[in-house]
Amino acid sequence: RSQRDWTNNVTILSGDVLANDVGFSNNTENVNHVVTTTTNSVLDGFVIRAGNADGTWPTPSCGGGGIYSVFPNFVLSNCILFRNSAQYGGGIFNTAPITIRRCFLVDNKCAQQGGGMRDTSGTPCTLEECVFSGNQASSGGGLATATRSAVLQRNVFAGNRATSGGGIYNLNLSSNTFRNCVLVGNSSLSGGGMTSQRGCAVLENCVVGYNRATSSGGGAIDGEMA
Repeated sequence: RSQRDWTNNVTILSGDVLANDVGFSNNTENVNHVVTTTTNSVLDGFVIRAGNADGTWPTPSCGGGGIYSVFPNFVLSNCILFRNSAQYGGGIFNTAPITIRRCFLVDNKCAQQGGGMRDTSGTPCTLEECVFSGNQASSGGGLATATRSAVLQRNVFAGNRATSGGGIYNLNLSSNTFRNCVLVGNSSLSGGGMTSQRGCAVLENCVVGYNRATSSGGGAIDGEMA
């Protein structure tokens, strides 16, 4: 295992059954979830692409085009989630304790919350040294989170788009600390960089710049922020 080189020897897990996707078109036959986790599972060094969780709420098929994670203690490292789609959580749909490190969530989309990732575990998650870029959603283009007392460190949210919370949507009584994070170039109707709705977001040593909102809160719009 120590000899592997996931950068130069790419392994792709794809949900495109017919290998005929053009962007997000021709994807109706794609699998709902490229990866479904189990308790204490680990996924390290893969490209995960072309999942399409297009089912209706609250069925499992509505969330997590790339990864559907509902069991505790899933660890995700050194992975790229690219061009997955869903109703909720285009790249990742998570409802349990999770650890994510050094991952790229790029060009994923969803119709509702969390273009890159939707996390409603309600328990602290670990999210470190990740890049959310070019994702889109109705709420939380990059990330929609409802965790409690989580510390999210050294993450970049850049060029994500949403109606509310272009980069991040902090919701439902969340109380999270974003430390040494960068929110740049995100856009939305309100809360270009971040929207904190019925939650508390603490930003420490963060860079919030060049975000745009057409209505209110170019950098951020506040339920409760510090």
